[in-house]
Parts: sequence; C-alpha cells; structure tokens
Amino acid sequence: MKHKVFRQFSFESFADRVPVEEVAQIFNELYQIRWRLDEMDEAKFFLENNNVSINVRKQLLVKFLECFGEPVSDYTLVCLFYLLEDRLVPRLGYFISVLQIFYAQERNIMLVEVVSRFDLGDANLQIYQSSLEYLYQKKVEYIFKKEDSLVGGFRLRWYNGELDLTIRHQIDRVKQTILQGR
Repeated sequence: MKHKVFRQFSFESFADRVPVEEVAQIFNELYQIRWRLDEMDEAKFFLENNNVSINVRKQLLVKFLECFGEPVSDYTLVCLFYLLEDRLVPRLGYFISVLQIFYAQERNIMLVEVVSRFDLGDANLQIYQSSLEYLYQKKVEYIFKKEDSLVGGFRLRWYNGELDLTIRHQIDRVKQTILQGR
C-alpha cells in the first residue's frame, strides 16, 4: 500500500513484522503519546518544529518518552522516528488512524477504543468482546483511553459503530423519555 502522505512507510512490512499479541500495546502507546503531546504544548512545538535538527528532536522525543515510566515498544519508537525524519509529527493522529485501519484489514482484527474514567478489567469487557467478535467475525483488541470528564460508565468505539454506556448518556435518555411523555 502506498499512502500518498506516508509513502516512505512500508505498511505491509509493519503488518508482517508486528505480532498480533503486541498490536494493542503499540496502538495504546501511540495514542497515549498523542494525547500527552496535546497536553504539553512546549514538547509538541519542538517535536513538530522542522527548523530544529532531526537529532535534537530525536533526543527530545526520547526524553519525552521517559515521562511515561515504562519503556515503549521498539515498533512504537520506529513509527515515531519515521514521523520525525519525514517531518510528519503534526500528522501523528492521522498516521495512527491509517496504520490502524491498514493493520486491522491485513490481520482481520478489529481495534476497539474503550473510553472510560476508570480502568476496566478484562472480565468487564468480555461480553462486549464476544459479541463484537461474533457480529463482525474478527478478533477484537482493545485500545484504552482515560477520560477524566466522564462521570462513570464507558464508551466503546470502532470503525463503524459506537456503544455509549456512560452515566451521562443514560441520564440524557431518561430525560428524553420524561420530556416526550409530557
């Protein structure tokens, strides 16, 4: 696949080399990095600044990644270095989306984003995983996003659907039912 923006990146090679067991971890890391960069304007500015040399930006990226506490996967690092070298760091979110869609198609898996304020155990998500695997005939892997603005519950998002089980959504449904009953 030759994507016009990311033509130097070999999506096929990436899909062949990355084991399915590590996919969720890599996408979780890429999303966490993207969200953390959105919160840290100064780091984002220097990483996206093409006037700063690539070596300096790589050093800044490594220092930035040390903030995470746990080391990131080598595959994640390769993706980030590619974006730095091709001056595409501002397109990190777009790159993740393209990579996610391509990898999911190549491996016949479905990557589902779980948005919640609290950590959800695998046991809590098992019924949804089983249902989605049955409906789409694909293996389901989760990408977790912590969102502090949620009161409770969680939201599942995938490429063509969403399941909103948040407290706010349930309150809004009750409110609509009451208003329609009048």
